[in-house]
Formats: sequence, C-alpha cells, structure tokens
Amino acid sequence: LLKTLEEPPPHVLFVFCTTDPSGIRPAVISRVQRFDFRPLAMPLIEGKLRRILEADGRTAEPAAVELVAQLANGGMRDAESILDQLLSAGGDELTADGVRDLLGLADGETVAAFGRTLATGDAAGGLAVLDAVEERGRDLRSFADQVVAALRAARHATLAGRPAGEPLAALGTARLATAA
Repeated sequence: LLKTLEEPPPHVLFVFCTTDPSGIRPAVISRVQRFDFRPLAMPLIEGKLRRILEADGRTAEPAAVELVAQLANGGMRDAESILDQLLSAGGDELTADGVRDLLGLADGETVAAFGRTLATGDAAGGLAVLDAVEERGRDLRSFADQVVAALRAARHATLAGRPAGEPLAALGTARLATAA
C-alpha cells in the first residue's frame, strides 16, 4: 500500500475516508493529503430528511425529524441510516416518541429528572431514575449520552443568556457545573 501511495498510476486517485483519523498509521498519513470535514448543521440535515420523507410519501412530526438530525451528530449518512431504520419499522407517521421507543432512548422528562438529581446531589433519587430507565428496557449508555447532551445544552443556554426552552437551565450555572 505504501509503495502504491508513493507512486500511484497516473489514472488512479485514492480517497480514504474515516471517522477515526487516529487509527491511520503515521506511515500512511505522511504520504497523503488530509482534508477534515466539519459536521453538517442540523437545519441542512433536517431539510434532507424532510425531502426523503416526502419522496417516500411518509409524514413525520417536526420534533421527530429534529431528533433524528440531532442523533446524527452532523453526519448525513448517519441521519439517513437512522431514518431508514425507523421507516422500515413501519407506521403511518414518524413521531418523536416513536423514534425514542424504536431507538431505546429515554423521554426528555426522565433525562431532566436525572440531571436534576446530579445537580442537587440526590443520590437516592438518581438511583431511582436509573432503575426506572433500566426497567423500561432503555440502554444506559445511550441514557448517559442523553443526560450529558442535556446538561451541555442547558449550560450553553445559561451562559448565553437564553435559558428558555432548556428544562435544566433553571438549575443555574453553579449547579450545572456541579452536575457536569
């Protein structure tokens, strides 16, 4: 591979793509040009998902489309894969609750409740929330990701002076820092 990278045939162009550039060996990196792509903005992903739904003759709640775009973390391929999974499950309309159920995610109130227990140091309450999440068959790793994302969003909103719409923002900057 290294020899071919150093002296490729004139009609060949190699394009290596990865989501984990740290896994590429230094010997390869020294022989290639590197281009980093930034994540796509959520409105772009949401627009593409809406076009896919329209072309497929399907309907979805705006909150469901937003949730799928959010879960994709800026990756269009991931957004389309998630949407494909959801559409293959059937159903008339794609709803935010349906997305959460099919992907094993907790609802927003449960995430906020656990965030509040972290911020207030309520260990017993936190364990009760975790037990309930596990009892409902939700993935605890995904739940942890949801809690971190909610705390991060609340902290950003609080620091930017836009706490409206973020349930955990009411805890204030100091308690949010404690929870993080």
